[in-house]
Amino acid sequence: QPQLKESGGGSVQAGESLTLSCKHPEWSPRRCNVEWTRQRVGRRREWLLTLKTDGTVSYGDNVEVRVAASINDGEQTAYLHLNNLQPGDNALYSCESWIPGEWCGIRSQGTQVTVSS
Repeated sequence: QPQLKESGGGSVQAGESLTLSCKHPEWSPRRCNVEWTRQRVGRRREWLLTLKTDGTVSYGDNVEVRVAASINDGEQTAYLHLNNLQPGDNALYSCESWIPGEWCGIRSQGTQVTVSS
């Protein structure tokens, strides 16, 4: 399975937005579900959302971050749009991709988002 490359993280001020990317040249996000998670320090990995192949989105329980997901299949890239970021959103964000019974792409090192108040 290809190891997806996350990018786009950085340091922002509270209230700002970021768009994270998830990419691999041999991956077709259109053909697989795309799942975004995050890991905050001292906490278990949290599921944020899954963008399914039919275009619907499922969100994790208690997701506080303001999120949206999209893909650009021609660029082999999926995006996570984070809006109105707050310090509680400081985390390492990762993506994975799958269809039932099969991985289409696995997460790599993630991309760090740091929000200052």
